Amino acid sequence: MNLLTALLVLLLLLSFPILLATWLHYYRKIIAAGVEYPGPNPHSLTVVLKPKDRVTIETEGKVTVIVEGLNAWLVARRNEGPPRRVYKIALFSDVKYLEMTNPSTVFAITVRVLCERECQTFNSRDKELERT
Repeated sequence: MNLLTALLVLLLLLSFPILLATWLHYYRKIIAAGVEYPGPNPHSLTVVLKPKDRVTIETEGKVTVIVEGLNAWLVARRNEGPPRRVYKIALFSDVKYLEMTNPSTVFAITVRVLCERECQTFNSRDKELERT
């Protein structure tokens, strides 16, 4: 191993902790700003989505969705619009219905929903029955 290779390896090993520290610092800032987005006293709702499971939330106003678990991906549809893939955190404004789907076939995820106003879950079949 020559001197240049040893210096490059040393540089890579020293830069990794710095990159990790900056990532964690900004990740915490993003999550903290997302928690403050719905307002000073948000209503909190925690939902556990099993693989390929789907849940619909009815609310009004601003909503923050925080995904926790091994697989941090989620598919969300706001007001029955097009689906949107979410990684870790998503901020929505002017929401009436928010449908969340776990795209994983293996891992369950925990979704923490912070709503500006009261939020409740319901089954999409119940919603179809109410319309008819």
